[in-house]
Parts: sequence; C-alpha cells; structure tokens
Amino acid sequence: MTENKIEPNRKTIAEFIFIAELSSECICKYVELGENSESVFALFNDKIKWNIEKFYETYRKELYYENDSMFNGYINIDTKTVSKIFDNKILDEDGNEIMVYTENTYKLKKGKTEKYYKKHPPKIAESFERTKAYDKYLEQEFNTSDLAEINYLSVKDNGTFFTLLQTESFLDSLCEEAEKAIKDSKKYEEEYAIRLTRLIEKLKEYSEMIISKATLIELAIRDWRARVMECSLKVLKAMPVEKVSEYNLKTRAFVLKSLLTTLDIGNSQANIIRFIANIIGTSEGTVKGYFIDFSKDNHGMKKKEAFQKEMENALNMCNLLSTESENKRYVIQLIDAIKKIKDAQK
Repeated sequence: MTENKIEPNRKTIAEFIFIAELSSECICKYVELGENSESVFALFNDKIKWNIEKFYETYRKELYYENDSMFNGYINIDTKTVSKIFDNKILDEDGNEIMVYTENTYKLKKGKTEKYYKKHPPKIAESFERTKAYDKYLEQEFNTSDLAEINYLSVKDNGTFFTLLQTESFLDSLCEEAEKAIKDSKKYEEEYAIRLTRLIEKLKEYSEMIISKATLIELAIRDWRARVMECSLKVLKAMPVEKVSEYNLKTRAFVLKSLLTTLDIGNSQANIIRFIANIIGTSEGTVKGYFIDFSKDNHGMKKKEAFQKEMENALNMCNLLSTESENKRYVIQLIDAIKKIKDAQK
C-alpha cells in the first residue's frame, strides 16, 4: 500500500489544511442540501469520522506512532485497539502471518507478446482490497470486519466530530500551530499554498450560495465558513513569498522584451516597461533599470558565468515555443537574436 509522506515538522500545517478542506467539503454539501435535521447531522458526523480515520491510517507511522491523541489533543486515539488493528503481527491457525492487503498485481494487455513487454514494461496496479483472512481476524476480535464500526478515534469530552469542526477554539488552535510551524521553517510550501488558495476561492463561492439561501442556512454554518476562511487566510499569509533571484527576474524581462521586439509590437517603451513589470510582478522603475543594463556588458552582471547561465535559461524559455506552427519563424528569429547577444559576450 502506497504511503504518502509528510515531514514531522510539517505535521501541524498538514493537520490544519486537512481540517480546513474537510470543513469546506461539509459546508458545501450542507449548503447544497439546505436541510437541518438530525439525519443530516448524523450523515456529516459519519463522513467527518471516516475521513479523519483515513488521515490517521495514512500518516499513522510517521506522525502518530505511539501517540494517544491528534489535532492538538482534541481527538483521542485508543492505542490498544489501534495496535490490534494495525501493529500486531496477526497469525492464522497455522502460525502464518496474515497479509492485510492483497499483493501488487500487474496490469497486462491481452494479445501482447513478451517482446512487447520488454519494450513497454507493465505498470504495477496496487490493489487495496483487504484479504479474507484479515477480515476474518477482525470479525473474531471485534465482531465486525468493517473498520468504520471499530471506534479507535474519539472526540475529547465525548463530543461529536461534526460539532468539533465547528468549534472555534479547535480551528483557532490548529491555525496558530500551523502559523508557528511556517514561521519556524521559513520555507515556501508550494503544495500547501496552492491548496489553501483553491480552498479560499471555494469558500468565497460558498459565501454567495449562503447569501442566496440565507433563510435555509443556520447561523452556525455561516459562522463556520467565515472562521475557516479567516484561518485559511492567516495561514496563507504566514507563508513566505516564493523568492525569485534578481538575475532570474531580469532574464524574464529580457525574454519578454526580445519577444515584443521580434514581433515588432509598435508601442512606446513606457508602455512596454509597464506591461513587463505587471507580467513579472515588479516595479516599472526596476524594469527600466533592466533595460539600461541590457545595453551593458553581460547585462550589468558582475560575473560573466552568471550572464552565460541566464542566457541559457532565456534560450530554454524560448525553446518552449519551438513548435511546427506557421509562426515558428518568429521563434527562430527570437532564439537567433538571443544567441547573438550571448555569443557576443563570450
């Protein structure tokens, strides 16, 4: 079974984003249903419990091994039950170890020869189907083979999972820990930043849906969405901005300027500077300075090696456009122009 990896120092960030995304899913479903009833609340509680159990099962070894709680102590882990389910070496009547999951199998295509598979190795298809022997063990130990019916996770103070996710102190504590972890690491977490950005966009959409169904949506759900949004924005804001070197920015500006020159875009230099500044996310004054540097040896860079490296980067960017299209001649002209500048500085 494939294991996802999360570094232990990223644990609090991963926990916050998981809970924020799960909250978002529940809020969306709730708004779509527009119904307040005990059966709906029970449905959400089961959904949340199931997702948290899957999260625990996935990251148990690397984040929660021998721990008796998760999510800042808000959820208790029954370590004895967990050991029986996941950690114990389970043996059958003959003393043979019971496999939990079936072994990996190959996906083979009908009618293909051995020669074909030497050239195109078959892909392994992981099967997550539990073995019958393991199901039998669960039945004997817990009177059920359904893991969802084995309660090894519980909310502290006998609370419900649905209520927990709406609890202000719960989300605030996860948010604070995630912010602290980000500030301590001082790393740009691209995957987490992307997930949070998407989450925030979804929550904005839900806001419009909630407004249109205001009379059907409980105040607690509206507050829940607002709280998840506020905390998600805080965590995203805490993340360092991706750092781009000055040379890299200058190269991007150079490629854009060269492209516009090759295409013979008739426009004033002031407008071109303004356009490039907006594209690469810097000030017009900075781009104007780059333009002045472009007329200097090595584009004003102190080391010739750095200039040559940046020109290689520029050519690699341009080669992304090198396709068999009718406008390929413009790309060839662009690449040739950059090569001449690069070679002139050798």
